Amino acid sequence: KVPMKQIDDVLFESSKLITRRPLLYKLDCEGCEVAALNTSSKLLKDFPPHYIMMEYSKYTFSSKQLLPWITDLMKMGYSRAFVLDVNDGISK
Repeated sequence: KVPMKQIDDVLFESSKLITRRPLLYKLDCEGCEVAALNTSSKLLKDFPPHYIMMEYSKYTFSSKQLLPWITDLMKMGYSRAFVLDVNDGISK
């Protein structure tokens, strides 16, 4: 079992690791990207990255989990969302 921490806790717990908006926030955590977004609310509110990049696979989480986040990100000022299913074109 791997211990988990919230992203906001890691970034803001003891010292200020972030002092300005990051250019890119890349999430690649093997199917828990939506959970990672859910634990990043302080980062997204106080230091919104210029770009957010994350993997999506219909085999790891559903579009029902992702679509509300895309809507919320657009409300936060992100103007585009490009979703690529990493398994498109791969036959099983």
